[in-house]
Amino acid sequence: SKTGRTLLSLFFRPGFLTIEYFAGKRARYIHPFRLYIITSLVFFFFLSLISTIYPKTEIVINDTEKKETTEWVKDIDESLIEFNIGWLSQEQNDYARTAIGSQATKAINRYKDNPGDLAGEFIELVPQVMFFLLPLFAMMMTFFYLGSGKYYSEHLVLAVHNHCFLFLALLFTQVLDLYATSSIAVVVELLNAAVSLWIPFYMYLSLRTAYGEGYFLSFIKFSLWSLSYFGLFELGVL
Repeated sequence: SKTGRTLLSLFFRPGFLTIEYFAGKRARYIHPFRLYIITSLVFFFFLSLISTIYPKTEIVINDTEKKETTEWVKDIDESLIEFNIGWLSQEQNDYARTAIGSQATKAINRYKDNPGDLAGEFIELVPQVMFFLLPLFAMMMTFFYLGSGKYYSEHLVLAVHNHCFLFLALLFTQVLDLYATSSIAVVVELLNAAVSLWIPFYMYLSLRTAYGEGYFLSFIKFSLWSLSYFGLFELGVL
């Protein structure tokens, strides 16, 4: 069926659906944006369902961990001293430095005071942040692959497919976690480890497939993309 074909290709063939989409073989698979809506809704609905069914556990941090959060603030302040984006003016860099430091400090203090509430708000923010990261993902790919002959729409569809895969992979790990204390706990740990390794390898292979560059160059671009993406993700959540 179209659904089965799409899900199998999505999970086990990195970048394949994007290639097929732009090769004109669109009728065989679920449309990328429809797939994104379905997978994101299922994933975040499952998270909200689990938090409703299972009572929330109060998260308490000890004095040692509280001292560590103070060190985090100091580390952030020291790191931001050298913060500078070349194409921004001094005034803009100062504003960005102040805004990032303020938000990071606020988040750390909230974690120290009430980590449970911060975790709940984090889960609520993730869907919005990931949605807004889609066009940013595509823009980063446009920059990393200048001269590749790829259009922005091709980068965007790859971003959509990779996010769909991520939703499914994380959903799978969440389902596995329900059996973490059962008689198959060892199997659950092995499967979780396998998925955790597959996620970054999948992202790397998707770039190789979609853009056809060599292993080393793809790895360099994957590394740069990962740092940029997760940096933007952290800023979005903050």
